Amino acid sequence: MDVASCRVVCRRLEVALTFLRPKLLIRCGFSFVELLIVSVILLLALTTFFKFFQQRSSSEQSITGQLSLQMEARKAVDAIVKELRDASEILRPGLGETSACVVFADSINQVGLISPTYDVENSLRLKKDLYKIFSFVQQSPPSVAKKEKILATSVGRVAFTLLAPNVVQVNITISNEKGEYQLLTAVGLMNFGEEE
Repeated sequence: MDVASCRVVCRRLEVALTFLRPKLLIRCGFSFVELLIVSVILLLALTTFFKFFQQRSSSEQSITGQLSLQMEARKAVDAIVKELRDASEILRPGLGETSACVVFADSINQVGLISPTYDVENSLRLKKDLYKIFSFVQQSPPSVAKKEKILATSVGRVAFTLLAPNVVQVNITISNEKGEYQLLTAVGLMNFGEEE
């Protein structure tokens, strides 16, 4: 091959590459419409992803609030059960009756009372009538100081029912910002009928 024919081949190759170059550039990138469609699809996927996590977060907060209520109610009932288990006799309410308070006597003739009293602080905070449950025990002899303690706060309702001479049913409703939780339990007297 001589120099002239090489120049002709090179010239033809340059013309062919010049003709193909614009087509190669167009095929190498994405069009504006394609980029717009991909952006919309990504935006929809991200929106769905964030909504999922937002719902999950609100569900966790709701569950946490319910668990908190359950723990408060369980703690209140446990405190009431602890007071009642040492009783040897329930004086009020009578058999089959329901009352907001319970009066009991223990094996050494100390008289105790578990009763609600108005909870001003929590009532104002939650804008509804709430009560504290307190325990009051009169020591023997009466000249000895009285023993008083708070068993629960933020109580919406409490009811004591004497189911049998040695069994008291406790129905308590605890309230907080997340809602209310009601707990029902029966307490058997440990010292029922004991004699000194």
